[in-house]
Amino acid sequence: MSDAKFDSVVQEYFFELVRREPVYATYLGIHEYDGDLPRGTRDHFEGNIALLREFKEEIEEINPERLSREKRMDWRLAKHMAELELFKLEELRMWERVTWVPDVVGEGIFLLLLRNFAPLEERLRSISSRMEQVPRYESEYRETLSSPVRLWNEIQVESSRRLPLLFKIVESVAVNSNLSASEKEEIREISKIASEAMERHAKWISEEILPRSDPEFALGREKFEKLLRLRGIGLTSDQILEIGERYLRELKRVKEDLARKIDPSMKADEVLQRIKDHHPKDFREAIKKYKEAVEEAKKFV
Repeated sequence: MSDAKFDSVVQEYFFELVRREPVYATYLGIHEYDGDLPRGTRDHFEGNIALLREFKEEIEEINPERLSREKRMDWRLAKHMAELELFKLEELRMWERVTWVPDVVGEGIFLLLLRNFAPLEERLRSISSRMEQVPRYESEYRETLSSPVRLWNEIQVESSRRLPLLFKIVESVAVNSNLSASEKEEIREISKIASEAMERHAKWISEEILPRSDPEFALGREKFEKLLRLRGIGLTSDQILEIGERYLRELKRVKEDLARKIDPSMKADEVLQRIKDHHPKDFREAIKKYKEAVEEAKKFV
């Protein structure tokens, strides 16, 4: 009975999750929602938190000792996943700190374009539907990005500006497909509208978000320690730092040993600079040096 209850709780959560996150559904190979993009509103993310919290509570109400051996393992994994994802959504709150628009839109289209799970024309229709929703998704996310981090959103400006290149690829693929002339024209028009939405998004980030963004992005010790624990690393941040510093010292010793073998009269940094001075400056020069080495080898043979 407990196994059946556990399966029911997991399935109910999973199917609601993929309904709310259609791009994730596509990633998992579930194609019922291939024509959709998720909501970008604050309510959407708060709803995901509520859904996950309810799932965690229902999982914890199940006594793992009453489950079969296989389900006890699944129960531990489900509980761990819920704790980690809740921490990400409730405490890290990345969805408030960096815009997900170019990532979600790009992945949602790229997966359908790349994976050959259905006829091309069927996938193009789903892509067209997703591109048509880009302006809505972009507009909704503006209310969500409330605590922006500068560096992360600077990267997203560039991503937003480059995404229309993917839309152009979709147009090109559609032209060479078996879609009707009207469907091809519709994709071209939708691509233009989606591109304009992404240009607006890049401009909005540049002009309105970056000026008020926070240059600091570190989690802080308390949250970082919790993240390490939830991920099952088994080490504290101080222990990880100690390991890193030990490896750094060892690598410096290795570098010094190698430098002495090359030229005992020079320091390691001096040897490194000498190597750089004799290194090709660019790819073209590297090819030239390679050809010269091949010719020398031929003469030797």
